[in-house]
Amino acid sequence: MRLLGREQLAGRSAAAGLGTLHVDVDTPALVRPLQVNIWASSCGPCRVELSLLQRVHEVGGDKLAVPGIDFSDAAPAAALQLAAQSGVTYPSAADPGAAVRPDLRVIGLPETVFVDAAGRVTAVVRGPLTSYAEAAALVHQHLGVTLPADAGTTP
Repeated sequence: MRLLGREQLAGRSAAAGLGTLHVDVDTPALVRPLQVNIWASSCGPCRVELSLLQRVHEVGGDKLAVPGIDFSDAAPAAALQLAAQSGVTYPSAADPGAAVRPDLRVIGLPETVFVDAAGRVTAVVRGPLTSYAEAAALVHQHLGVTLPADAGTTP
């Protein structure tokens, strides 16, 4: 699997990336529990979740990583640009060829995959997260990580 950053995606056609996982991720930062956001730019609820998951990323600090994977998107560079324009600062990857489908059990979008610090998938939540409180409760339930109860208003 070849890894490419956001800058390396600029100017590439969608076909050039098929079957390749494109990543803009600081992998040492991911050696802790993960709340993985599986999304696509064409998915309306996924777009709404971006700001909610950014909030989880900000309050999670060194206890939780919140990487995002743009899944099976025809324009991965544009999708990662959308995330950046939406204020997303958590690590982002584009997977136009759906390479993560079997390992992360992706069947629809959006999905949230919880992975413990040992790399085991502990839960998969299908459908949109609708509030910070819901996201924080799921992080606690599936990863044992406690986030602050109130991190501002929900999007």
